[in-house]
Amino acid sequence: ATGARRELSLNAQHATIPAFMTVGGGRYYHHPSLMGSSFSCLRSNQICREYGTTSVRRKQTTDDDDDDYDEDRFGPLPVAPEGAPADSQVKSETLDWIRKVVIGLNLCPFADKPLRNKNLQVHVIRGNDDRTVAAEVLYRMLRHKEEPGTTVVVAPEYYPDDFEAYLNMVQYLEDDLMIENDLHGVVQLAPFHPSFQFQGTEEADIDNLTNRAPYPSFHILREDEVSSAVQKLKGDSSKVWNRNVRLLQNLQKTFGRQKAEKIMKGDEVDGIDQVLRDTKEEVEKEYDT
Repeated sequence: ATGARRELSLNAQHATIPAFMTVGGGRYYHHPSLMGSSFSCLRSNQICREYGTTSVRRKQTTDDDDDDYDEDRFGPLPVAPEGAPADSQVKSETLDWIRKVVIGLNLCPFADKPLRNKNLQVHVIRGNDDRTVAAEVLYRMLRHKEEPGTTVVVAPEYYPDDFEAYLNMVQYLEDDLMIENDLHGVVQLAPFHPSFQFQGTEEADIDNLTNRAPYPSFHILREDEVSSAVQKLKGDSSKVWNRNVRLLQNLQKTFGRQKAEKIMKGDEVDGIDQVLRDTKEEVEKEYDT
């Protein structure tokens, strides 16, 4: 990237995000400024009034039902580019990753509850148009003002090879749309990307794998549910973060970097259960001393 980078940290109010794999204590990079970019003209009222997306438009018909969608009125729905995986495949791969990696490796001890209770939703938005993606995520965040559970918005084509471009959107959502719509303190937004990188780390550092998902994704959580989950850790979400970093280090030490990366993508490898047990014992000893 050119120019100086500006570090945007998770502030104290939002430092307890489980977000499947807790990023509490972690920081992520953003471009130094959005001034002059296409984001400068994206206001939330314009998004909801003038454009909308699949979801914003559907709320005027029946949610997630293309049969009642008025294409003449709202224009064509975003569709997968030719040769790209279908929405159903994207959803399946994302849920498979959640089950095998997030829950299977116990990266977040609270992740299985919304899945078991069918309160975890995965929605796919196609293309890399800023307004389309912003509108989808905003609409899902607004719904969670009232609705319980958690939502993952997956944007397969939204800069899967450009982490910083993706984080421009994250910054816009957090610093503009969430403030304009009084969403801070109500919902939290956690970023996941195939090339995720925490501030202060090298691209190849093992702890970056905690937030590397199959596709660029935006994880939306309700603040009250996050707070309730963190209370089970006696208010210390850093325990999850520290445990996850230790687990990744142990996976790399035991299986090597290449196999550790495959494990974090959902591959099954003999011996994982033993590493999980050893990691649990190590972390418990640290907190007991």
